[in-house]
Amino acid sequence: MIDFVHQVESLYSESFQENKEMQSLSSVKNWRQEQDSSKHLATLESLLDHDGRRVPSREVRVMLNWAQWWDELLRDLILLPRKQGQGLATCNPEALWMHLTAQHDWLKITSWIEECEPNHSSCGQSKWPPLTASIVDQNTLCSGYMRNDILNKLARNGIFVLSELEDFELLLQRLVSLGGVLQNPHPVPKYSTASGLDFHARFVLHCLEHNLQYMLYTYLDYYSLTPSNCPILDDKELHEAHPWFEFLVQCRGVASNPRDPKMIFQASLANAQILIPSNQASVSSMLLEGRTLLALATTMYAPGGIDQVLQNEDTEKPLKKVDPQLLKMALSPYPKLRAALFPPCTSHGILPSDISLYHLVQSLVPFDPSKLFGWQSTNTLAVSDASSDLPHFSSPELVNKYAIMERLDFLYYLRHGRPSFAFGTFLVQQLVKSKSPKQLIQQAGNEAFLLGLSFFNTPSVAAACVCFLELLGLSSLKLRVDIKVANMIFSYRTRNEESQHNQIRESLVEQLMRLADGEKAATEEVLKSLEEAFWDSIEHQGIKRTSSDSRRQWSLVMQFCKLHTTKLSTSYLKECAKSNDWLQFIIQAQLYSYKPDEVTSVLEGFAPVIQHHLMLALEKSPLLHGAAGGPEGSTGSRHADGLFQILFRCQEGPSASCHLLAEGLRDHAPILSVLAACFPEADIIHCLCVWIITSVDNVTRSEATKHIQSSVENHKWDLHDLSLIWKVFLRKQKCQTLIRGFQLFLKLKSGDGPAASQVPVQWLESQALFLLELMLQQCRTEYELGKLLQLLAATDDLLLAGPHVKKLCALSEILKGSSVSINPSMLTRFSPETFQNECRSILEQLQEKGMFSLARKVAVLAELPADSVVTREILRDLHLLRDMGEWDQDQIRIKFWKKCNDSFMKNSISSQAASDFFLNQANVVVESSVQEKIKSITERHLLLTLAGHWLAKDVSMALDKLEEIEKEIWICRITQQTLSADEGSGRSRCSSCAAVNGDFTFDNLAKEFSFSKLPALNTPNYLKVEGLEFRECQQTLAGDEEAALRFLLGCLLDEGSVHEASRVCRYFHFYSRDVSLVLHCRALASGEADLDKLHTDIQALVAAEKTQESSASQQSRVPSTSSLEDWTHIADPSLDDQIVLSLKALTDECVHGRNYCRQVLCLYELSKELNCSYSEMSALDPEKVLRAILSSQQAERCRRAQAFITTQGLQPETVAELVAKEVVQELLASSEGKGQKQVSNPAAESQAFLQLAKLCQDHTLVGMKLLEKISSVPRGELSCITELLILAHNCFSLTCHMEGITRVLQAARLLTDEHLAPNDEYGLMVRLLTGIGRYNEMTYIFELLHEKHYFEVLMRKKLDPSGTLKTALLDYIKRCRPGDSEKHNMIALCFSMCREIGENHEAAACIQLKLIESQPWEESLQDVANLKKLLMKALTLFIDAAESYSKDSCVRQALRCRRLTKLITLQLHFLSTGQSTMLINRSRQNLMECIVSLPRFYQAAVVAEAYEFVPDWAEVLYQQVIAKGDFTYLEEFKQQRLLKPALFEEIAKKCKQHPPTDGALRNLKRLLAYCEDISTYYRLAYDNKFYDVVNMLLKDAQTGCCLNDMLSN
Repeated sequence: MIDFVHQVESLYSESFQENKEMQSLSSVKNWRQEQDSSKHLATLESLLDHDGRRVPSREVRVMLNWAQWWDELLRDLILLPRKQGQGLATCNPEALWMHLTAQHDWLKITSWIEECEPNHSSCGQSKWPPLTASIVDQNTLCSGYMRNDILNKLARNGIFVLSELEDFELLLQRLVSLGGVLQNPHPVPKYSTASGLDFHARFVLHCLEHNLQYMLYTYLDYYSLTPSNCPILDDKELHEAHPWFEFLVQCRGVASNPRDPKMIFQASLANAQILIPSNQASVSSMLLEGRTLLALATTMYAPGGIDQVLQNEDTEKPLKKVDPQLLKMALSPYPKLRAALFPPCTSHGILPSDISLYHLVQSLVPFDPSKLFGWQSTNTLAVSDASSDLPHFSSPELVNKYAIMERLDFLYYLRHGRPSFAFGTFLVQQLVKSKSPKQLIQQAGNEAFLLGLSFFNTPSVAAACVCFLELLGLSSLKLRVDIKVANMIFSYRTRNEESQHNQIRESLVEQLMRLADGEKAATEEVLKSLEEAFWDSIEHQGIKRTSSDSRRQWSLVMQFCKLHTTKLSTSYLKECAKSNDWLQFIIQAQLYSYKPDEVTSVLEGFAPVIQHHLMLALEKSPLLHGAAGGPEGSTGSRHADGLFQILFRCQEGPSASCHLLAEGLRDHAPILSVLAACFPEADIIHCLCVWIITSVDNVTRSEATKHIQSSVENHKWDLHDLSLIWKVFLRKQKCQTLIRGFQLFLKLKSGDGPAASQVPVQWLESQALFLLELMLQQCRTEYELGKLLQLLAATDDLLLAGPHVKKLCALSEILKGSSVSINPSMLTRFSPETFQNECRSILEQLQEKGMFSLARKVAVLAELPADSVVTREILRDLHLLRDMGEWDQDQIRIKFWKKCNDSFMKNSISSQAASDFFLNQANVVVESSVQEKIKSITERHLLLTLAGHWLAKDVSMALDKLEEIEKEIWICRITQQTLSADEGSGRSRCSSCAAVNGDFTFDNLAKEFSFSKLPALNTPNYLKVEGLEFRECQQTLAGDEEAALRFLLGCLLDEGSVHEASRVCRYFHFYSRDVSLVLHCRALASGEADLDKLHTDIQALVAAEKTQESSASQQSRVPSTSSLEDWTHIADPSLDDQIVLSLKALTDECVHGRNYCRQVLCLYELSKELNCSYSEMSALDPEKVLRAILSSQQAERCRRAQAFITTQGLQPETVAELVAKEVVQELLASSEGKGQKQVSNPAAESQAFLQLAKLCQDHTLVGMKLLEKISSVPRGELSCITELLILAHNCFSLTCHMEGITRVLQAARLLTDEHLAPNDEYGLMVRLLTGIGRYNEMTYIFELLHEKHYFEVLMRKKLDPSGTLKTALLDYIKRCRPGDSEKHNMIALCFSMCREIGENHEAAACIQLKLIESQPWEESLQDVANLKKLLMKALTLFIDAAESYSKDSCVRQALRCRRLTKLITLQLHFLSTGQSTMLINRSRQNLMECIVSLPRFYQAAVVAEAYEFVPDWAEVLYQQVIAKGDFTYLEEFKQQRLLKPALFEEIAKKCKQHPPTDGALRNLKRLLAYCEDISTYYRLAYDNKFYDVVNMLLKDAQTGCCLNDMLSN
């Protein structure tokens, strides 16, 4: 801030001249600035002079207190007036814009705007900062005029401020100043409102809001907007709100596609919507509104035209559906048109025939239908001898008369690119008949050759000629080369002369023809042209002239020279000489065997140095000397002792290869070994050994040859020598020499057989094995060894033992990073035993180092038991917890023991080891105080349980060992219960002792691993009564221990653990009365014990029970919590059933275990019902028993099943599965017995199945199981699947499970579409529909039944007891079949729906009235008979409607129909008496006029009631009584209505409003006499000056007193 203050002071303290130079403002601005500066300086001086210090007038001081409150924008505004012009680009654009607009600096503003234009080309650095529309919109401080100019200038550049973009009116005003909205391109291309509308859509809405019809049409036409590119034009809501808008869009659609009749039809409907705004536009509404011609014109463009309307085919589209009777009536004013559209039929009902097209063309001169169109079946004018077939060019008759025959030779087919046809034609037409076939073939080849050259630029003809030559057995090379040459020359010439293609081609063909004739001049011309074309092609390809690609393409020129036996072209050699490319020069000269004089003549083009070298080389070239005829071997004398001398000498001996090998060893020349191997008789192993020996240093060579006793040069090398060399070189790590030697010599002979045969596979494998073992031994680090083992293990075909290497690799990978290493002896002497021993040693080392995870991996790899590893790791963790002081926390110990169990499971240790571990830990549990003793006992209990749990997994376990552990567990429980009782807590086994946080306790964990239910322990012997100890036996427990055990046994019996309770009694020789009673119950039920052989105590109990009354005493007992009593009452046992009575007696005596006794009793009675023994029943699984109950098909099976489920405590999942299976089985059995389509009473069966489903508490679960069972039902059992879906829906409906209901509906739709509908199973469709009952979601079945004419089956009796089907049917007909009145009436009649019947009758009657209304009343009166007929039909319908309404107590509707009945009856009366007054179809506007015109009151009342119209009865009485003097009308009115005083007052007012006549006054006086209110009568008589009446009233004895009193008041 201080720096800023100093900057301001320095800027504003400068001299006026400096400021003047810096500023480029006009004089007016300078004057204003100077004036402003002086004023501000004076202010500053006055403010700063309070302390007596004056500052010079040209210096400025700024207080920090001011600058403290200046924000960034204000600071920029302070600095801007003193800034130089070049620094404006870095200014704050908002501050700069505010400064310039506040100063009205138009020049700088326009400069800034122009620089920000999109198409502005920036030359160098920008002068101004970026300018955005938001800056202009929010920071402009100029006048409104300049702001408008600025916005105009920005708008011309396509920039609009946000305030105008958000206000469409402002945006349109801005566009008006720029040329309007009709511009190309669009002035606002990227406009978009907050709701997502573009400019076109917003402008359309603007025009609709302001009713700008012409403007909208012009705008749409200018931008060619249609509903496809502007979706708002197809908005139905806008069409309904603005009918003219829809008409405009449809008219534009007609203009864009005038041949589409649908567009014209829609436009006409839109036009009708404007004319008839009250109804939906349709052809019927046009007819009803009396616009017949418009309806006809619209129908002509409807799909199908007038024919479809007359045939009444399209009943699905209401817009073009027309009632033929309505159309016929509407056409009454146009009799000829009606006769044309509804022609009279002949006597047989056949329409008169039309005139055919052939009658119309009969008079035209070129066409004679009697002769020309005889093949047309519809041509009735054809004569009998006319042709019955359509003429064609292959017709034999026409061919014989008019065709010109010509045979096609092989050249014709070649010109059309068909070589196989040409070859076949040549064989058939010429070669077969020829006596000199070779000459003929050569001649045909020449002709094809010339044809190919003539059409060289036509690929199909050229290829056909080449193929034809090959078919003839002639060479096509010359033709292919010449065609390629011709195309290259043609492309070159046409590239230079583009407009003369035909002339160039003709001249080139002429040259080629002369070339084919063998003219030398033509050959030279073509060669010259070819060279030019070739180099031109190379230049166009951008290839170097002497490159290899260029040389390969040059082969075409050389082929051309050789094929035409002309001198080889030296153009390429000359190009090589020009570029000094001697290598390509030599290659080209040798490749094509140029003559020496041809080559030497070209050498002059090289540089002198290269030319001299090439001359020397070419002089010594054997090729050139051979070509020149020089002496052979002239160079041999110069190098007698050189390589060539050795080669010459070796050829003189018998074995050239052996001589070369000996020389190679002598001179240490490996190259001689390579040359020796080139001889056919050479031994490849010999050559390889010599090459290797001669390629190394002397030391290695001497070591590799020390086994050779004789001379090395004369030694015969074999595989033994090679193997020794191999091992020496590998030990010295000279691998590259070996690799190079084998690559060189074995590949040298790879094409021949000897190389492979001389190196046996066994030898190669042994050497490779040595190499692999050596590699393992030479590894310097563990990392190298590991990497090498990985590579070897990844190899599929390995010489080393594959599994062993992979195990070593895995072991190395495991030990990576640890300090334990593999013994090196393992790498060379591997066996499974040594590997396991090594792994045992490694295991010990890893365990000592605490690396247990690695130890487990090693144990798994070596297939060693990991028991010790796991247990030692757990013991380490245990000691660690004790050292850390956390072992005293119960929660820590609980989690630790659970973790131990999980670790044993995870590592799959032996059951015996785990059991021993937990037993050992149980024996070392320590205890101190009583509380600690309880915890330690609980912990020991858990550990013993875990030990027994693991021991039970061992197949070879000893049962006595397991029982011993269980006894120890029970000792812990008894001790635990005893200690808890001593503490006074009374906690039992059921309520956890030593509880810790939450439910995670020792007891809960012990329950999880309890083995008391083990089948090996629960043997039948423990349930026998004989082995049970009784009270006279010696007890082994103390008193408090006996109490604790008795309590715990009671808990066991209550839980139903009878086996365990019996075992515990035997463990401790303890007698329990409840255990004895329970076991006796079972013994009695199973028949193992007789009543007379029971123990004396038990017999006494049974005898005491027998003396009591069975039923009364049992019912008076305390009821059980289970539902067994329901079961026992299902079939009451007889009094002589001693077993049942005994079982009930023992059950009642039980304190604990009573529920088990009830189960025994339940199973016993159930066995009696199912005719089987108790032992069989108790041995069965409860699921099987329940399945037997459900399949018993007895009347009380549901009650029995419910009792059994409750007693046994079966899970809902199990019950649901069994119920679903039983339902499916019964449905399948029912289907097999009755047939697919003969279900007797499906609703009753469904209710029976629903009772079965309710056996499960979770109804949703039953529904899910039923849906799952559908997939197991045979595909043909559709009725079964249908019933399953219905039952599943009922189950889901009981619980309002919407997801299940949705699944059922989806499955029902799938079943209907894929199975029921294709197989015409309409009965099952109806069953599915009515069974589920969700009609709104299943309307597709209504559609199917309607389409298949099976709809009436839904109207059967007793199909819809709930009454919802009829409502759904009517709703479907109203929504989906609005025009099908027949179905509607049928449904209403079937279900006695009187209200709906009445509605139908009423609607039909209204249609009749509408038909009468559709034509003028005067025209209807011309055909009174027809009018009466329509009225009588309407009258009958209204009478029926009123009757139907009355049956359904619809009073209001019935009264309305009766009122209309009276109206129509009155209308018929008028027509019968010749009166033409129209009473029906009256509008409310002229209804009063009609009522006044009626002569009788009852007629007026009928009309008023029918239209529910309340007329002005005062007006009616005035007209009838006062004006006409019809007092009979008044008498009728008086009989029906009251003559109230107000009515007389209204009539009197109307008399005053109209000039009264004498007759009217007399009638009024007479009318007033009917007024019973004396005061009103007197007042009206007085007001109308009927003084005689006034006097009479005053003098009358009855009225005078009353009037006098009233007047006096």
